[in-house]
Amino acid sequence: MIIKMKMYSLFIFLFGFLSACGQQNGNNSEMTEMQKEYDRHKQYFEESEIAHFPKFLHSEVNSIESNLIFENNNVGFLLFEFEINESLLDSIITSTEKMNVIRKYHSNDSGLLYIIPRSDDFTNPRHLSSNVDYSNQLPVADLNFYLRESEYFSNYINNDFDIYVLEAKAEKLSKYAELPPNMNMSEKWRNGFSKGISISKKGKIVVYWTIIW
Repeated sequence: MIIKMKMYSLFIFLFGFLSACGQQNGNNSEMTEMQKEYDRHKQYFEESEIAHFPKFLHSEVNSIESNLIFENNNVGFLLFEFEINESLLDSIITSTEKMNVIRKYHSNDSGLLYIIPRSDDFTNPRHLSSNVDYSNQLPVADLNFYLRESEYFSNYINNDFDIYVLEAKAEKLSKYAELPPNMNMSEKWRNGFSKGISISKKGKIVVYWTIIW
């Protein structure tokens, strides 16, 4: 059975925005509610798929994207955390670099193989270039795709991310056997999965992501 689900964490968007605007009253209760929402989203994914995600939220300014839209090859879970304080960010970077990182990229690198979901709502501007050899590249999450509908959070995204790929395989997971081939991707990567962490020290942003297509 094909499951259709697209969830934007508007609850978290709201509280994140209020926090950013300086409304500090009831911070503890707000964080508790945000944590509950985060935990609810996590329930839709296997532990092995999101083991690299934090157990607890680090920042009140955050955004969640979780999708199970099979027909558009748009399956995945992403946690964006903004305005991370410097000491915590350094700790996250250190912890990430100790993980089993199979490839590290920078967002300014040329020829990155971005995972390109399809969309019924808009034309995705991301596409593969016929002039680039992607054969040795591992797929990475296209962060701009997931924040395109948020005028507030999209302002945080810059082009200064270190991208840590923790796992990537060109195969169809049994749980997602009904996913069609994604014709936006190269022939090798018509189906697959990739997970990792993208960190912008300059922007004080950490993004945990798992994408399946």
